[in-house]
Amino acid sequence: MKKVFIIILISFILCFPVYSQENEITELSMEENALNSKSVVFIISSIDNKTDSYGSGVILENGIIVTCEHVVDKFDFLWIVTHNGEPQYWTCINVFYKNKKNDIAIIKLDTDGIPATLGNKNDLIPGSSILAIGSPCGYENTLSPGIFSGITNLNGTEYIQITAPLDHGSSGSGVFDKYGKLIGIIARMNETNNNFGFVIPIDKIMDIVNEFVKS
Repeated sequence: MKKVFIIILISFILCFPVYSQENEITELSMEENALNSKSVVFIISSIDNKTDSYGSGVILENGIIVTCEHVVDKFDFLWIVTHNGEPQYWTCINVFYKNKKNDIAIIKLDTDGIPATLGNKNDLIPGSSILAIGSPCGYENTLSPGIFSGITNLNGTEYIQITAPLDHGSSGSGVFDKYGKLIGIIARMNETNNNFGFVIPIDKIMDIVNEFVKS
């Protein structure tokens, strides 16, 4: 009888592995998620020595920064401001890749910076919390908490739709899920209601990086 019990117990353990907390993904507090601001940069474009526009970008890896094409559409000079402790100012006169159609631009700096941890739009659940970090109205590292609304299609282009307070200068802002993973960058907002916007998914961005930058 004892042997039978032991066999049944072993079979149960093999069928139902012991749960390990090491595999658990922990939801971050808003304070913890805000630390992702170290991966977000402030971008200032200048024409004729005057500030023409500004926006944000996110460090991906090895100094590669992604932003929106319309943030760096026209410029004589670019300032890139990183935030690892004290703000550091970097000059940039070249944009490695930009495409008006997909509204993606890639910048390469001579510093690795602190790269964001990448997420996946397929892991998002409508109603889950997100955090946008960027520079609306030129105010660097502004935190805009919100929620994920769903995946939408605008003129044949797929976007992540979020509800969060946005404004001019929010373009290129990093959007992080509740686990602190980058799910994309803000590309556009509703002009009549600044409380929701549209995000270019990180998987689409990484397709560009892998094809045009790493190659």
